[in-house]
Amino acid sequence: MNLVIPHSQRDDVALLLHYPQESFRRLINVIDQASPQLDPDTFAKQLSSKSSIPIEQLSSLVELLVVWCAIGLDLQQSPSELVDELIAAAAKSKDERLAHGWAELRSELERALGLRTLCIIAKARDVGTLFFRNVFGARIISDARPVFSLNPSAQPEGFVLTHTLQVTAREEAGGQKDWYFSLDFQDLMSLKNTVERALKKHQTLKSFFNSTSARILE
Repeated sequence: MNLVIPHSQRDDVALLLHYPQESFRRLINVIDQASPQLDPDTFAKQLSSKSSIPIEQLSSLVELLVVWCAIGLDLQQSPSELVDELIAAAAKSKDERLAHGWAELRSELERALGLRTLCIIAKARDVGTLFFRNVFGARIISDARPVFSLNPSAQPEGFVLTHTLQVTAREEAGGQKDWYFSLDFQDLMSLKNTVERALKKHQTLKSFFNSTSARILE
């Protein structure tokens, strides 16, 4: 399979390739000792206490490595084979920033892509998002709609408060799509109660699994 390094990843790849080798080695050691977390930002915060890398860069590097681990697992490639694919993809990108640094970083990169911690995160993310669509974001827009009498020139008789729930989802086929739902006050209260109930169930299940040897990834 011919891999392609997307434009959105190239800044992070360049950052990785030009990072001091010893600093990257220390980061791998920290990752190897860390507990897996499903959310990359949460995982990066866990690492930040033992790393001198700024949290923004740390989060970007972790995300990049997790994505590459996921690709390797999906293609059933060894870390060495995956690095070969990445080097070829970098050459095809024609991005000068990605042309150098692979040889110096190769052994550490292969080690990173074989870390059990990163592989668990990659697998957990795949299993946890195996749905037709996944929520990416949500917001509620509230507004007041005037109610006029038969004479539209007169002041409004009152207002109706309405709310629009906007849900942004990632589609299985790729891309994002926005979905809109109208809500009144009763709908808001029902939604609130439903979410609160789900949170209580989440905590109950989390407490149950924490009493066993099972690990919850969040």
